[in-house]
Formats: sequence, structure tokens, C-alpha cells
Amino acid sequence: MPDPLWYYYQDNAQQGPLPLAALRALADQGKLRPDSLVTRIGMADWLPAKLVPELFPQESAMRPPLPPGVGPRRDVLAAGRNLAERLHRVAGADDVTETLPHLRLVRLLLKGLRRGLTESGLGAADLVARQTGHLAYVLAAVLLVLDYLVLGIRSDSFRLTFGGLLLIAPAAILLHYVAVLFLDAGFSLLRKSPSELSSPAILSFFALLFFAGSVLSFALGVYGLILGGSLLSFGYALGLAALLLYACGIALNPATVNVNPASGLSAGEEALGILLFLLKVPVRLVPFLFGVGAVVGVCAAVYLLYLVFTQAPVFLVEQAHQIAHGVLGVALLPLLAYLSFVVSALLVEVLRAILRIPGKIDSLRSDVNGGGPPAAG
Repeated sequence: MPDPLWYYYQDNAQQGPLPLAALRALADQGKLRPDSLVTRIGMADWLPAKLVPELFPQESAMRPPLPPGVGPRRDVLAAGRNLAERLHRVAGADDVTETLPHLRLVRLLLKGLRRGLTESGLGAADLVARQTGHLAYVLAAVLLVLDYLVLGIRSDSFRLTFGGLLLIAPAAILLHYVAVLFLDAGFSLLRKSPSELSSPAILSFFALLFFAGSVLSFALGVYGLILGGSLLSFGYALGLAALLLYACGIALNPATVNVNPASGLSAGEEALGILLFLLKVPVRLVPFLFGVGAVVGVCAAVYLLYLVFTQAPVFLVEQAHQIAHGVLGVALLPLLAYLSFVVSALLVEVLRAILRIPGKIDSLRSDVNGGGPPAAG
């Protein structure tokens, strides 16, 4: 494409057409002044020659900025339209969790938890917790009896001494036997109590809720320890964090509590499925809870022994009773979970039967009408 031809207006006379090279030669020779007017084909008006960079580059560089309101108008809504189009592409996608970055992080978190908290991993944790729990419970009971013996000797109280020997020791033996009887009883109930849920979203919600609670419990425990809290309080917080993390694994693996996916459930049946899932979680937690509770009981008994040797006995009696109740009560957790689930499951079955009454009535009406549609009225 040939270079466009230029015209210039100077001393009340129009000259041209000239190529740009010839016009530049006139400017270099001083025959074309900066205030002369120039134009070319395609331009809408005359322009001072000093504003053409090819003719007067120094004059063009010193060109002042335009005042407000002068010059071509900018589309101030262009940025808003671009942002709206981008948001429409992001929020209007089929899977929003893959387009919005903060939702993608939550999804990656769930994927990581599913890979880490597997069904086989929960089973291995149960086995370790069960074996550790039996040994820890025996050790906690022995330390507790020793606590009462030393506390009774230091406070000259035969009541505390004989209470440790004649009450705590036999109670620990009997309660440990009860724990062995019901430690696996809950699993048999879960195998015989299937339930259904139509939406996996509620399970993901509980998984995130349990995980958040686990992180919060651990953070609060560390924070309390930094502020000068006792190691016993930190042990409680750490045990709660472990239990909530285990509960997160249950929510990510609903088959471990015999919860199966289903479709076509009514709102009432879905509500019962959610309720039954929440009732099954403590039963599934029993072996792990027993192990963690027994380990925490050992820590509490050791802490009480430390207090017995370092503080005045008169201020430790009430605290000793509280720790004894906690240590011995760990063995009752399997029985309490078993009974609670049996009673709660009975109530759920009653509610489920109530929900099925309208369908059975419609079926009876259909049978009475000879298989036809139910009669009006």
C-alpha cells in the first residue's frame, strides 16, 4: 500500500500533495513552520505540523496533556461489562466448585481427607485403640488406687486409703468387664440397622463440621497451654480433637455405619436418615473413644499423683473424686452408647412407621376399589 500524500497550509496558501519524505525535508530545512497546518487523506481536519511526530518529534514530545472533558471519550462501563462477563462465566459454570478458587480449595480439602481417612484406616485405628484402651485402663486404675493410698497416708485418712483398695479396685475390675462385653456389641447393631440417605451433600457437611471442630479443639488446647494452662486440659483438648477427626472419617465413609445411598426418599424419610446417621456415629466411635478415654485417664491419674506429692492433701480430695469418676466412667461408655442407640433407634422406627401410614391407607383403598384409583372423598 503506497504512503498517503500530505498537504500543508502556510502563508495563506495550500501546497501539495507531497509524500511524507518531502514534507519532512521541508521541516528540516525550516521551510515548514511548526505552526503550519498539515493534513492528509483520511484525516478529518487540519492539524498543526508540530503535532505530527514524523515532522517535529521534539515538539510532539512536549505536547501538554488534554484538559478534563477534551479528547476522545472513554467507555467507563467497559471494565464493568468485562467483569460481569467474567463473573457470568465463572458462576454460570456447570460445576462452580471447579471455577471459584475458594470453593476449589474446600473441594481439594475434602479429597485429601477422603484419601487420608479411609475405611481401612478407621479399622486399623479401632484395633489399635481397643488394645491400647485395655492396657491403659488397667494402668489408670492402678495409678488411681496408688493416688488414693498416698493421699490417705499424707492426710491421715483411713477412709481414703480403704476407699482406694476396697472401692476403686473392685469397681475398676467390674466396669472393665462390662466394657469388654459391650465394646463390640454396637457393631452388631450397626450391621443389623441399615439406613438410607439420598443426598451425599449432608455427609460432606458433617465431615467439614467435624474437621473444623477438630482443628478448633486442637488450636484451643495449644492456646490454653501457651497461656499457662495445665497439661491435663491440653490432653482433654487433644483427645476431643482426635475423636472429631475420627468422626470426620465416619462421615466420609458412611458404609462403616451401614448408611447407603438411595433415591426417591421423601423429606421425612431423609430427615430420619440424617437422624439415624447422627445416632450411629457415637456407636461407631465407641472403640476409639474407649482407647482415647483410657489414655486420657492415665494422664489424669499421673497428674493427680503429681499433685498428691506437691500440694496439700486437704485441697485435693474433691479433685481426686472427680478424676476417679472420669477414669472409671470410661468403661461405661460402650454400655451407654449401646443403650442410647437401642432406645433412639426404637423411636426412629416408630416415626418411620408413622410416615408410612398414608401410603398403606392408599394401598388399602386401592385394594377395596378393585385395583382402581382411590375413590374421591
